[in-house]
Amino acid sequence: MPRSPIRYVLFDLDNTLYPRSSGVLQRIDQRIEEFLRQRFPLPDPELREMRRGYWRKYGTTLGGLVAEHHVAPEEYLRFIHDVPIEELLQPDPALEQLLNAIPAPKGVFTNSIRSHAERVLRALAVERHFGAIYDLGFMGLEAKPHPNAFRGVLADLGLPAEACLFVDDTANNVRAARQLGLRTVQVLDAGDDSDANLEGEFVIPATHLLGEILMYFQFVKA
Repeated sequence: MPRSPIRYVLFDLDNTLYPRSSGVLQRIDQRIEEFLRQRFPLPDPELREMRRGYWRKYGTTLGGLVAEHHVAPEEYLRFIHDVPIEELLQPDPALEQLLNAIPAPKGVFTNSIRSHAERVLRALAVERHFGAIYDLGFMGLEAKPHPNAFRGVLADLGLPAEACLFVDDTANNVRAARQLGLRTVQVLDAGDDSDANLEGEFVIPATHLLGEILMYFQFVKA
C-alpha cells in the first residue's frame, strides 16, 4: 500500500538546523547550570543530579522547576536563552540550498522559545523558508517528546501524522513522532551511534545530507 505524500516538514531547531559543534546548545546548558546555582546553594554534582531527575520525571528541567519550586517559566526561559547567537552562527548557503529543494511547506518545532528560534533562523539566513514556529509558548509545559506536543502541532496544521515529515536529532523525540505515525529522519551526532539511539525511519549524520534521501518521499508542493 503506497504511503501518504508529505504535505509538511517539521524541523527541530537546536543541533538540527545547525551542527552541535557550533556551541549554541552548550552555551544554553551553561546558562541552565548558572540559573540553578543562583537558585539553589548546592554543589554542582547535586545540581546535575537534580536536572537528571527532572528530565526523568517531567521531560525537561523547566517542568521540574515549575512543579517542585514554582519557578516562573518566563524568567527561566529568558535567562537560559541569553546567549550570543549572532557570534556562534553564520549564514549557511548549503542549508539554504537544501530548504529550496524541499517543495513542501516547512515549520520549526522546538522546545526553545520563539525569540530564540527567530534569532537562530536570522543568523542562518533561512527564516524565509519557515511559515510557522511551534515553540514552548505553543506547547506549554508538554514539550517534545510528550505526545500532546505533537498532537497540538498536527491539530494546528490540520494534517494527519502520516502527512508530516519530522527531522530531529533527539532519539526520544524521533521515537515519539514515529509512534504517532509521522515520517521521521534522525540527525545522529557523530559521537552517538549506538543501536539504542537509532529511532528514525532514516538516519543521517547531518541535516545537509537530507537532500540525498528526498527521493524516498513523495511531496505535495506548497
